[in-house]
Amino acid sequence: MGFADRGGVIEFVLVEGKMKFKVSPEAAKRHGVKLKAAFLNLSLKDEKR
Repeated sequence: MGFADRGGVIEFVLVEGKMKFKVSPEAAKRHGVKLKAAFLNLSLKDEKR
């Protein structure tokens, strides 16, 4: 279970030796953080959705 899974907004992860990030739009909304669509499009997709 990662940072985003525990309620964090942005989680940085290593994928095949490269730094990537996951975003939790639900957590962002809860914390009042507004995220641009372009930023969300760059993030890793949550395989649970």
